[in-house]
Amino acid sequence: MALNFSCSRCHTVLNAEPEMSGKVAKCPACGTKLRVPKVSQMHEQQGAPDTPATPQAKGKQKAATQGWQNPSSGTNMWITLGIALAATVLTLLVLALFKSSFIGQVVYVGTGEWVNYAEIFLFFWGLAIVISKWQQVKRQRSALMLDVLPTSLGHEIMPEHVDEFLNYINNMPHRVRESLMVNRIRKALELFQSRRNNSEVGAMLSTLSDVDANRTSSSYAIVKVFLWAIPILGFIGTVLGLSFAMASFGGADLSDPAVLKSSVTSITSGLAVAFNTTLLGLLLSMVLMFPTSAVQTSEEDCLTEIDAFCNEHLMPRLNDGGQETPAFEFSENPTGFLEELAGKLATQQHKFLESLTQTSGNLTSVLQNLDEKATGQQAALAERIGRMTHETNERARAAVEHSMQMSLKHLSAIEAGINGINAALQNLGEKQIVVQREKKRGIFGRG
Repeated sequence: MALNFSCSRCHTVLNAEPEMSGKVAKCPACGTKLRVPKVSQMHEQQGAPDTPATPQAKGKQKAATQGWQNPSSGTNMWITLGIALAATVLTLLVLALFKSSFIGQVVYVGTGEWVNYAEIFLFFWGLAIVISKWQQVKRQRSALMLDVLPTSLGHEIMPEHVDEFLNYINNMPHRVRESLMVNRIRKALELFQSRRNNSEVGAMLSTLSDVDANRTSSSYAIVKVFLWAIPILGFIGTVLGLSFAMASFGGADLSDPAVLKSSVTSITSGLAVAFNTTLLGLLLSMVLMFPTSAVQTSEEDCLTEIDAFCNEHLMPRLNDGGQETPAFEFSENPTGFLEELAGKLATQQHKFLESLTQTSGNLTSVLQNLDEKATGQQAALAERIGRMTHETNERARAAVEHSMQMSLKHLSAIEAGINGINAALQNLGEKQIVVQREKKRGIFGRG
């Protein structure tokens, strides 16, 4: 159960979770530091009547909604640019006093110093944006302590009583009215007042949640560009340093020791530019990466808490009258009760039959579409199978013809061989061929 209390300075109604009991918090409306009452103190005050802390909370007049602006998740680029320029100039002036130190030697490298200046400027610009975003997240989180929907105006929010809640919100300090949570609740109440439908309010809250999430994610795009550009500038400095080092040998008479010494000095200076610019770029990008990720995660968590507040504290209290049923006095007028009940049953049956007819029509249309698609796919499949069968037959016939041709060639060769053998036998006639075999001698045979 939330702890409800009011600011001692501006009397803005606040609430906090029981875990905050006894801790010091800051009022989101005026910034005054105050201590959250303990749970025991809240129990002692439960006997007192619930009255709104602000005198403007009650009222039947139409809520004025002019002058509202959508809260922005971005930052003022011109202000952060000015802060970055001032921080860059101040840093360079301070480092100029310590040129002999390691950091001074890394920044002031001679040729190519403009790369380091650009890296430092982009770093401070990104850091200024991150700090500005962090301050915005703190304000958004502090707004979660506001009692935007006080129970003193009603435990349920009816369409005819929405003006009271809107008047209460409109009379809040301008600083807290610009928060995402208050703005989202105001839009939900205005839609509920005009549409009187909880489902539409829930859909709109879901849409606003997606819009805020996308807007928050896109607000970090420029910082991500800086995180990409700073190391790239370091690599550019590396190329410039190496180019300067290689150019020192161009056209130099290396046989002269003085010229050689000057060239070596130029080479070391160019290598210093190459390595120092890359080192500075990588260090600055790493230093900027961690707070950026932390602030973005904190802002996403804040949006999640706002979504949870709307789902847990706003939606359950909206009552569009959809669940109310009229009370029937059966004992006093049973005939009228039965007639009214029969009429309502007939109406509901008629609506059911209309819905069933519409559903049947939709189902028939879907089945017709499925049948048409199945027929088309079957025709396409039959055509494809026929084409594949025809191609297979053509290939088989070509293979058989090729095999027959090869077989005929082989048979012709065999026939030619047989004819040659027959001719040779005819030429021999009745000639006898005597094959004389020489008698083999044994190992111990004679001579």
